[in-house]
Amino acid sequence: MNQDGDRVVIAVFKPGGMKRVVRYCRAALEAGWEVRVLLADGHCWAKRWKLPPGVEVVSLREAERAVPVPWLYTAAVERVPGGLLHRAARLPGPLGRPFGFAARAHRRVAGALRRRVFWRVYGWWRPRTLRRLAMRRTDRLGLASARRLIVADDAAVPFGWRAAGRFPELEVTTAFDAEALTASPTLEPAA
Repeated sequence: MNQDGDRVVIAVFKPGGMKRVVRYCRAALEAGWEVRVLLADGHCWAKRWKLPPGVEVVSLREAERAVPVPWLYTAAVERVPGGLLHRAARLPGPLGRPFGFAARAHRRVAGALRRRVFWRVYGWWRPRTLRRLAMRRTDRLGLASARRLIVADDAAVPFGWRAAGRFPELEVTTAFDAEALTASPTLEPAA
């Protein structure tokens, strides 16, 4: 059995893999571990995760929504021009027809830009943004006293690297190894 205060932190920055995380959380709770999950459940998460009772969730949703790049893009490319064209399309008679056509074309082009350009570029930059947001929450996560940090996906890897450098005694891994939960920690002999 593990010592009191054993804590595992799981960093999840992408929405896939919920079943694997839930299975591991259940196994860790049954083995007597304290489990905290860091969820970056802001942009591109269609639904909320249901984690087992007893798992503490630290969410980056509000912090990520405050990042200016996605909402500046949405405002500058989609909302403002689309809103102006939509309002102009309500002009009476033949004055509004060309604006209606332009509003529909803008909506299609803006949607294609969001999918094909913006999310590809922001998707590359998002892990670095989330790393900074997550490192500001290391106290809430309790990484200083945690034994293991599991990086659940490739977007969380920059956070894992930074946490490993800041907390050298922390075991940082990508493996959801339930057998390691019941194994006793290896104690190094004093020199």
